[in-house]
Amino acid sequence: ISIFIQKGFHMKRAIVFDGNSLLNRAFYGVRPLSNSKGLPTNAVYGFVNILRSVLKESPDYAVIAFDVKAPTFRHKACDFYKATRKPMPDELRVQFPYAKKAAEALGLRIVELEGYEADDVLGTFSELFSKDGIACDLVTGDRDSYQLITDRVRVLYATDRGTVVTDEAAIAEKYGVTPKQLIDVKALMGDSSDNIPGVAGIGEKGALKLIAEYGTLDGVYEHSDEIKGALHDKLQNGKESAYTSRFLAEIVKNAPVGTELSDCAYRGEKTEALRELFTELEFRKFLEQLDQTSPAPAAECRECKEFPPCDAEVFRGKAVLFAAAEEDGVKLYDGETCGKVVPESAAKLLAGTEKTVWWSVKDAIAAFREKGIALGGTERAEDVSLLAYLAALSDGATTYEGTAFRLTGQTVQGGIDPTLLETMCEKLTAMLAGTPRETLYREVELPLALLLADMEGRGFLLDRDALETLGTRYVSEMKELESAIYAEAGKTFNLNSPAQLGTLLFEERGLPHGKKLKSGKYSTDAEILEGLAEIDPLVRMILEYRKVAKLQSTYIEGLRKEISDDGRVHTTFRQTLTMTGRLSSAEPNLQNIPVRTERGRELRKLFIAPEGKKLIDADYSQIELRLMAHISGDETLTQAFRDGADIHRSTAAGVFGVAPEEVTDGMRKFAKTVNFGILYGMGEYSLSKDLSIPVWQAKQYIEQYFARYPKIREYMESVKAFAREHLYVETMYGRRRSIPEMAQTNKTRLAAAERVAMNTPIQGAAADLIKIAMVRVEKALEAAGLQAKIVLQIHDELIVECPDGEVDRAKEILTREMEHAAALSVPLAVEAGVGRSWEEAH
Repeated sequence: ISIFIQKGFHMKRAIVFDGNSLLNRAFYGVRPLSNSKGLPTNAVYGFVNILRSVLKESPDYAVIAFDVKAPTFRHKACDFYKATRKPMPDELRVQFPYAKKAAEALGLRIVELEGYEADDVLGTFSELFSKDGIACDLVTGDRDSYQLITDRVRVLYATDRGTVVTDEAAIAEKYGVTPKQLIDVKALMGDSSDNIPGVAGIGEKGALKLIAEYGTLDGVYEHSDEIKGALHDKLQNGKESAYTSRFLAEIVKNAPVGTELSDCAYRGEKTEALRELFTELEFRKFLEQLDQTSPAPAAECRECKEFPPCDAEVFRGKAVLFAAAEEDGVKLYDGETCGKVVPESAAKLLAGTEKTVWWSVKDAIAAFREKGIALGGTERAEDVSLLAYLAALSDGATTYEGTAFRLTGQTVQGGIDPTLLETMCEKLTAMLAGTPRETLYREVELPLALLLADMEGRGFLLDRDALETLGTRYVSEMKELESAIYAEAGKTFNLNSPAQLGTLLFEERGLPHGKKLKSGKYSTDAEILEGLAEIDPLVRMILEYRKVAKLQSTYIEGLRKEISDDGRVHTTFRQTLTMTGRLSSAEPNLQNIPVRTERGRELRKLFIAPEGKKLIDADYSQIELRLMAHISGDETLTQAFRDGADIHRSTAAGVFGVAPEEVTDGMRKFAKTVNFGILYGMGEYSLSKDLSIPVWQAKQYIEQYFARYPKIREYMESVKAFAREHLYVETMYGRRRSIPEMAQTNKTRLAAAERVAMNTPIQGAAADLIKIAMVRVEKALEAAGLQAKIVLQIHDELIVECPDGEVDRAKEILTREMEHAAALSVPLAVEAGVGRSWEEAH
């Protein structure tokens, strides 16, 4: 392979490999092979051959891109994209992990990017290298990459006989157009392999001719009046398809690869890693070649996977330590040296460090707590998981593996690597610098993480005797219901079998069934049965049985398993799980306890304060509606809150055109549904279903609502417009949520995305507000010298456990700090109660 020469001097050179394309070509190009254990190996063998032959030239940089098994932005925009592709053969699928091991051992930087294809990674790196004055070769078996060719970018097209160099001259000679024009050529001719439609009736020859003559797709349509006959009709009929096809065909050059070019420096093969892999795959020829070469130089500490034993003294006096808690100790990294330190030594060491950086400081505190050790220095800790969460890198839960991959392109295994944390922390800190999210991190999320760690340690006392009594009662109720169900049915059957239940209800009893599953069996889900409850008493009994059975399994049995030796339940708060910023809890999940039902009240009675203490339960009143009034600036809604009016009654008066005192309970209930329905972006169809009214009437209610509160409609339209332009929305505190689905053309999916866009700023602001309140409350209680502590947060509700003698003072502090957590145009209202149990305080 020739080296690029420009202006008489040697340019630095990068190679970017298309992993999926090359592995696929090798699979079909190499005869079937397998090792003695029956593992197919032909694709990996051919893949390694291609990579090593190209890497002989020792490039300055080397990267390999692989596709991620997730929908890309193209799939999300056009569900037909690549829909005709056959599934990958299992014999090829099982070889992918080994191909990635081979690529890493060969010294390549592996980059995988969710939401994008490997082609987009190639396009982005070709652009990055070119801008840095680095010549770039793209090694692929896919001609789609031809569009990326420039004076500094070539394609090494992989064939059965090696790679063929393709540059600008080769494209001009073969196609008569420039590489960039190939995008418009494909827009017209389409691509059957990717299910890109193009324009019906126009093939490669016709497309090339049109683009050669008119330059671009836009040029073709700007001069479409000059094109006569059938071709003119084809172009006009296929215009929308042509532009959709162009969108699908164009390779992205600005994908968020999250990798610095310096991280892609090529340092040669890792001989021992290759030897281990080749031995497992039984590649004897490659093993012989390894034996003929000298071993590669040892990697620097920054790059190593194994951490050599180091004395804790090495780290003393270091200003910053990147740390990861493990089962047997703590991994530390100071920017130069890495080592293992026992927990006792680490706790003292970290307490004296200027700053420590963890993936999750809350999890680190918990890990040390399990060993009976208090982790010091946490007030000077950095939390990479929270930085990543606020950077909105993920469309779901924030994980170490996912964040590392998005930021560095590395596929990580085997626990948290503190050497990698340094890179991740630097990149994320830079991303948030100077934004409201940096303030949210410093002043809310980070101090909250320390508070949540304390709350997890405190736990919530559970009345074990009351739990067993309630469990016994549930079991008795289930038996009584079971007997009544069998008597009504006239036979016994398996209540937990959907198939038997479906046969009984829809065939033997002749009830109307809503839908059948793909298996051909009847659906007996809650929605179906609730629709039949008024028709058949058996259905009502089955629904009640299911409710009690769920309470027994989820809460009685679930809580029984979670009671610790101290008699308390220690839930785990998930700070980086939800897209809106809300906290969630697990093991056990205390946020799913029913709020307004009698069953829920029974469960809340189980959670109590110890002798000599009380629980204070404080709850924001209509927080999301108040935030809507503040954020939208609607004068009518704002004034109603300032006047202390009953908002649902006030809305009902406006919607139904009556005086507030003439509003009936039914009207108020309707208005309440409309208030919250609008808040969550509910349309007329959903509202009609919730209110059991015709669609036209639901539409009328919505119009009357917006007539009363016009600024709310303006606000919602502005949020949707912002989301369409930026593909994200923000809360008033700057918390960001990505909504890539706003680019959808599918109306149903777009409508769902719009509902998310409208609701998130309100729900997210409520989540931010309660977090701010939690931090303020805990600080204020401590400053007042009280022993009162927060033990639980559930959405808009805080529960404090305090000594009897502190109740009045603690209640006043709790209420005050919650009501002053934000300065809004409407007052924040808090309702607080006191009791021995959660239910009594609630």
